[in-house]
Amino acid sequence: MSEYLNQEGAQVLLDSSDLLFSRNEIDFAFDQLAIELTVEFAKSDPVLICVMSGGLTFTSDLMQRLRFPLTLDFLQATPYQKKLSGDKLSLLVSPRAHLKDKTVIILDDVLDYGNTLAHLVEQPIFKEAAQVITAVMLDKKLGRDKLIEADYAALSCGDRYVFGRGMDCQGYWRNLPEIYAAPGL
Repeated sequence: MSEYLNQEGAQVLLDSSDLLFSRNEIDFAFDQLAIELTVEFAKSDPVLICVMSGGLTFTSDLMQRLRFPLTLDFLQATPYQKKLSGDKLSLLVSPRAHLKDKTVIILDDVLDYGNTLAHLVEQPIFKEAAQVITAVMLDKKLGRDKLIEADYAALSCGDRYVFGRGMDCQGYWRNLPEIYAAPGL
């Protein structure tokens, strides 16, 4: 997909894409993940950290299923490249919550190669946390090693270009309640 989408092209994309997960399948997976997180962390006074913007919908949907006291915060990060040192991550917005001696659960939309999550868990802001846990909505099974594996994943899929349920395709379709895979991508 080398050309930028417009509204008409976005509709054509959706019409030609494969439905990977229905709303009901996603909701069921979120219910199951919420049970796991409740069993593990309900008594730990956790801080949920949403990775913006992709993690917004996942965080909102999941958080409503967690029936125990927690704190919510967010961060915004951007990768930048230096030819000699490889990919780095720069925090544009850091969490403001008190993290010292806390269980921190970082929530993101999709885990591809693990670049973002691997760099996030190493950020100095998390050094004094009691533990840092990662949870993703969708874990892509790539058939090769990743920089990091998520501690928790609601769903998994193959190596496809996915969108919907908070994930976009060139800015479009974050608003879909389902998850789709673009054709040929």
